[in-house]
Amino acid sequence: SWTIKVDTHPPAITYNDPTAGATIPWTNTDPAPYDVDFIRNPTAEAASSPLDFAQYRIDAAGWANIFSGGGYDDYTTDWSIPWGDLAEGENEISLRVYDEAGNYTEHFYTLGSYGFVIQKDTQVPTIVYNYPSAGDSSNWYNADPGIVIDIDFGWVAHSPLNYARYQINGSDWQSIFEDDQSSDYTADWSIDWSMTREGLDSVNIVVADSAGNVLTHNFVTGSTGFLFRVDTTPPTITYTYPVQGGVTQWYATDPGAVIDIDFGWVENSPLDYAQYRIDGSDWQTIFDVDQSSDYTTDWSVNWSMLADAANEISVRVFDVAGNSTEHSPYADSTQANPMGFLYRKDATTPDIVAIQCWHENTHSSEIYQTEWQNDGIVSFTWTDAASPSGDTYFYEYNTDPGSTIDGTEPTTTDTYVDDYNLSEGDNWYFHVKPRNGAGTWGEEKVFNIYFDETMPSISYTYPTAGGGTYWYAEDPGNVIDIDFLRVDSYSPLNYARYRISDGAWHSIFEDDRTDDYEDNWGLTWADLGPGTNEIDLEVADSAGNVLFHNYVVSTSGFLFKKTTVKITSLLCYEENTHTTPISEASWQNDGEVSFVWAGENFDEHLTFYYRYDDSSDPTINADPSAADGNTGATTYDNDYPLDEGEKYYHVQGYKSTTGEWSNEAIFEIWYDGTAPTTAEIYTITEGSDYCDIDSSSSWVVYYGDDGAGSFTVKVKAADALSGLDKATFPNTVSDGGDDSPPEEGDWQFDWVYSFDAGGETYGAPRQTATIYVYDNAGNPASVTFDVDQDYVNPSAPTSITMNADGWDDPTTYDNDIQIFVEWDTASPPDDGGSDIYSYYGDFENTAPTSDIGTDLQEIAYCLEEYTGPGWYTYYIRAKDRVGNWSGTASDS
Repeated sequence: SWTIKVDTHPPAITYNDPTAGATIPWTNTDPAPYDVDFIRNPTAEAASSPLDFAQYRIDAAGWANIFSGGGYDDYTTDWSIPWGDLAEGENEISLRVYDEAGNYTEHFYTLGSYGFVIQKDTQVPTIVYNYPSAGDSSNWYNADPGIVIDIDFGWVAHSPLNYARYQINGSDWQSIFEDDQSSDYTADWSIDWSMTREGLDSVNIVVADSAGNVLTHNFVTGSTGFLFRVDTTPPTITYTYPVQGGVTQWYATDPGAVIDIDFGWVENSPLDYAQYRIDGSDWQTIFDVDQSSDYTTDWSVNWSMLADAANEISVRVFDVAGNSTEHSPYADSTQANPMGFLYRKDATTPDIVAIQCWHENTHSSEIYQTEWQNDGIVSFTWTDAASPSGDTYFYEYNTDPGSTIDGTEPTTTDTYVDDYNLSEGDNWYFHVKPRNGAGTWGEEKVFNIYFDETMPSISYTYPTAGGGTYWYAEDPGNVIDIDFLRVDSYSPLNYARYRISDGAWHSIFEDDRTDDYEDNWGLTWADLGPGTNEIDLEVADSAGNVLFHNYVVSTSGFLFKKTTVKITSLLCYEENTHTTPISEASWQNDGEVSFVWAGENFDEHLTFYYRYDDSSDPTINADPSAADGNTGATTYDNDYPLDEGEKYYHVQGYKSTTGEWSNEAIFEIWYDGTAPTTAEIYTITEGSDYCDIDSSSSWVVYYGDDGAGSFTVKVKAADALSGLDKATFPNTVSDGGDDSPPEEGDWQFDWVYSFDAGGETYGAPRQTATIYVYDNAGNPASVTFDVDQDYVNPSAPTSITMNADGWDDPTTYDNDIQIFVEWDTASPPDDGGSDIYSYYGDFENTAPTSDIGTDLQEIAYCLEEYTGPGWYTYYIRAKDRVGNWSGTASDS
């Protein structure tokens, strides 16, 4: 028998963990075992068959046993699925269970109902570096940059990204994100600024997904993580030249890189750039290449951008982190926080427009160039287009009109010099030359200042200072001999004038003159009153120096004396009959004369005083004691004896009733009663061969009659007083003549006497000629000489003997010939007394006194040389000194 077991109740599947239809969270490790039971008789209504097997399948794959072989009661053992069988991602797990009766239960995965899902994810998320690069550095930051980190976290399409974190310098991890997300995390993120420190912060990164896959990137240079660079310390600016808040020197031309201001690196982010700007203009680059060291190179400022002024220069420097130090705007060194510096440019050339000179420091009364003035302490001012750098003025005062300033002179920064002491003269020059603060010289300007503080002077000759003139009955004209002197060679005299008894001024001269005024001058006759007139004088030079002389007795000024008693004529006569006048200032030889005068307003009350002396000026001069005597009221003086020389007779009348003197009349009388002295023949010279002079003892003139001839007589004479007037030759030799002698010294007078051939003017015997010499007073003197005619020929030689000094043979001619000339007496005779002169050859121009002989070598040689061999005749004759020839002798 058998038993038929009937089981119609399918087994059950009980979900504990996971629950039915659940999804197991993502995992990267096997989540088994699974607490899903298989129940044999879930209802317990009747006996049921044992469980035969249970299976699972992954997605649509084949079924795999959980248990098998039958005979199982409830299967409550946790079980697993091979991890390797699971695919990456979501695995839908379906379950089924069979009992031995063939009942089964199948749970195909239904979300929330049956089966479950295993989410497998063993792939780690990724970290994608955009900024900074992996293992690299961030930019430098000097403040929280915020969300700047561009590092993404990659989802690998399975379990969601769960979180990402970063760690700074080994500190606690800080969240980037913490919420699951099934996509890449690409949002930029930030670093907690408060956790950073100065310098290089190493940053580690971790990212994990929901499956527990974790990727950690610790900082490894060039590989993973990154450095977050923090620099909050600004670079420094260190001033050497110029100082902080200071100034450069003034520059006239671009000095180039002279600015010594350094930019200090503080060892974190590199220096990025440094800039300057001029006033408020755009910033200009000093350097813009990053460097992790101090920038100590001297630098320059763009010259063309600078104004001619003190330019305010601001400076700033940046590091790569953005830290900056800016010195702007400019603040000078007196401020609490000086900034920048002043760059001083002055490319201008200083220019003095004009120099002016002033009498006083108020600069209100001008002195003009090259005009004389007498202020010795003056001010000089000048106008100047001021240079931006300020001008220093070099000045000096010298006698050189050229450019002389070389920088060693006194200086001022004012445009004036007060209380300047001058030197007298017109050749002094005040020089000014500007130099601006940049060292540029301007043109030297020169002011020619004329200064004369020396008073002109008044020099009294006639009348004397404080004295009086002579008495004048009529206008004497320019008789005042008072000179106006410059004293120095500086300013010209400008004017001189006089006034009569405090009346109006009268001009003596008014034109500038560079010489002393030494001309005699006169007063206006009509303005003078009778009697004594007080005369004041004043003279000024062009510089304004004025000398005033008012009349003070014996000191200054003078008295001009005007009278109505007038001597109108004073004459001189040879005798007391007053009929033969003697000319004034003319030589005469009468030693006793008469003087006669006449005039106006003469009466019995007049007494006439006379004086005879050497002065042409009045010497009685209203002083009876100065006279030689008086004639009472008589108007003549007879038989007055004269002295030799040039003398003067004076007469002046005095009227006792009025106390008035007449003018003093003066007659110039010249008297010479002595004949000329030292009259003599100075020389007589012959004018031709037909005249000969003998001066061996006394002067004798010989002349012949064979030709025309002439001689010249020179007379020497002198006269100590009146001087020589003329000389005459009143005889048959000449008609004579008059000549005017020189004014002084010996006098020579030449006569040229000519005679004709063939005649005897004097004839024999010898005769005497006389020359008379007269002085200007008519006194004569005389000199004589003899004249003798010679018309007798001298004797001819009696023989000529030629001797050869040895003959070689009859056909050989000797060039050495001796010739001997003989006269019939011991000496060559001449009836006229003349000497004998040879005529031919070596005797030419000799005066033989006896027979003569000589060798005629040259004569013979020349005969042979120029005319050839042959016979030649030699002739000889004589001639005396007045041209008479002898007969001829000859030999061959």
